[in-house]
Amino acid sequence: MDVLGPPPGELNGLMEAPPHAVYSSLEELIAQVNGFAGLRGYKLVVVRSKTNNVGQKIWAHLACDRHGVKRNTHKLTPETRKKNRRSRRCECPMHVAAIKTTSDLWEIAVKNPEHNHGPYVPPPKRKRDLVPPPPSETVNLPLLATPSACIADFCLVPIGTGSASVSAEIAEVQRLLKRSGLVFSMSSAGTTVEGPWDDVMRIIGQAHSLLHGSGVVRIQTDIRVGSRTDKKQTIEDKIAVVQALLNGQEEDYISDGEDLTFEDPTAGQLREAMSNMHTNNGNGMQLGMMTQPHTGYAAQSSNMHGLAQGFDPAMTTHLQHDPAMTTHMQQHMHNGLG
Repeated sequence: MDVLGPPPGELNGLMEAPPHAVYSSLEELIAQVNGFAGLRGYKLVVVRSKTNNVGQKIWAHLACDRHGVKRNTHKLTPETRKKNRRSRRCECPMHVAAIKTTSDLWEIAVKNPEHNHGPYVPPPKRKRDLVPPPPSETVNLPLLATPSACIADFCLVPIGTGSASVSAEIAEVQRLLKRSGLVFSMSSAGTTVEGPWDDVMRIIGQAHSLLHGSGVVRIQTDIRVGSRTDKKQTIEDKIAVVQALLNGQEEDYISDGEDLTFEDPTAGQLREAMSNMHTNNGNGMQLGMMTQPHTGYAAQSSNMHGLAQGFDPAMTTHLQHDPAMTTHMQQHMHNGLG
């Protein structure tokens, strides 16, 4: 199906006929003429041609591809026609002649430059063939907002201050950040700032302006910024997640569903008690276990409970109510005594 443009009378100037020119062959003429016509919304086809006595073409008639009328070759009537096939033919009168000269060159002569139709426009593609444009080409740029929150690490380096130290300039930037009301944290190699994107970028730019105003002619800043939309995350949150993983790798005991780490005071005292048993009572315990194998477990348990009571009553509670911890300590003792 063709999509027609404005009325022909308004487009004959645009759908102009090929200019007069000379070509080396009929094939070159057809290619050049259709290249010219294709840019103007029509196409020329060879309707008929004439040859000489030796079978060489000497003349050709080229017409608009919409010349002639639709043919009913099967003599169908509206009642017998199953498919309503459409034709592009509309009796367009535009045609040209290609003539071979005596010098074996071809030239074109326009016989009728007028069309009775508008330029050809390719039909739109099917929906499944259409490729949606990328969002960057369809978004309304003035209305595109920046992220509502971000965390940026930036390292501002004043250049050409005449000194290897930049602590004075960094101190000025820190004072500016404090006045901004944004959450920030300084490290030895930069500063982390948290807040809305526009506010964070503005304060970094203001830090540049502040130092330029104090005489620093050149500043180089590296910025690494991140944003996310699935959840709200602060500077402290990001550090806490990593710290929790580090603490999880240091688990020593599990009692009543609670993790005891080396940093737990009770766990540390239990470890110290075990160490003291290995050091101070190891020989006696080993002798007792060798001479009295049936009473060795009772001696170990009694000794461990006694050591626990000597340090902290809370450890006695752990040993009395958690047999697994007692067994765990016994294994440590066996390893130390062996």
